[in-house]
Amino acid sequence: MRLPTTGIHLEVAEHGPADGPPVLLLHGFPETMHCWRFQVPALAEAGYRVITPNLRGYGKSDKPPRIRDYGLDLLADDVAGLLDHYGIAEGSVVGHDWGAAVTWHFARRHPQRARRVAVLNCPPAEVVVRAALTRPSQGLRAYHGYLFQLPWLPQRLLAARDFALPWRGMAGTSARPGAFTREDKASYVAAWREPGSLTAMINYYRAAVRDPRGTPRVAKAVCPVLLVWGTGDHVLQTRLIDECAAYAEDLRVRRLDGVSHWVNVDAPEQVNEALLAFLGD
Repeated sequence: MRLPTTGIHLEVAEHGPADGPPVLLLHGFPETMHCWRFQVPALAEAGYRVITPNLRGYGKSDKPPRIRDYGLDLLADDVAGLLDHYGIAEGSVVGHDWGAAVTWHFARRHPQRARRVAVLNCPPAEVVVRAALTRPSQGLRAYHGYLFQLPWLPQRLLAARDFALPWRGMAGTSARPGAFTREDKASYVAAWREPGSLTAMINYYRAAVRDPRGTPRVAKAVCPVLLVWGTGDHVLQTRLIDECAAYAEDLRVRRLDGVSHWVNVDAPEQVNEALLAFLGD
């Protein structure tokens, strides 16, 4: 279904009991809500009301045309708008990759709306941008962020050979064998084929370079924050964990040794255990 928020509509799925504690799951790039296929059943079975949107620009969610339509402020406001739609005053949010960057910003821009937040393999966006621009070693890992600043070419490259590049970026990296299946590929490719999706997905990176900090209302997240980090991440250096403490008053870190950037599908049982323990604390 599609629900209204901040002047656009997002594609959203719901799971679990309607009267359960609400948890929003925010996917990253180049994923969709499908990336939570291992977390949704565990959370719903535990009694949580699980809400999984496709972020703006993804799947059948709206795809505004301008780069500034993908700034952190609007992305965080989309989350608050979903809570408004459901009449939820305060909820927990879990995000991976870009969804984690949005989660960080939501917790700081709407501190009164965040009960608890969990972020998987991503520090705040400004930390990533700063590291990519000042540390060659991190910049090389995140080379796609530079590539995505170019016009039209990134879209052509991502779409070439039936979306071989984004698929290889997930399934062909350090994730465990079998973490990504043919069914997963079919789901993602169908979403990438949606008109305007590739440009919208790339615009996240373009908007981040123009305004990497956004306008948070508090310097640090005041709610408890769980940072789950697979140390086998090929995109983001593990040393970025140390910089996250400056953005949370109560930061709890769970390192998963050797697990890839796609931590929620690479080590689903460990991630589920960490999330359930944290959310129910």
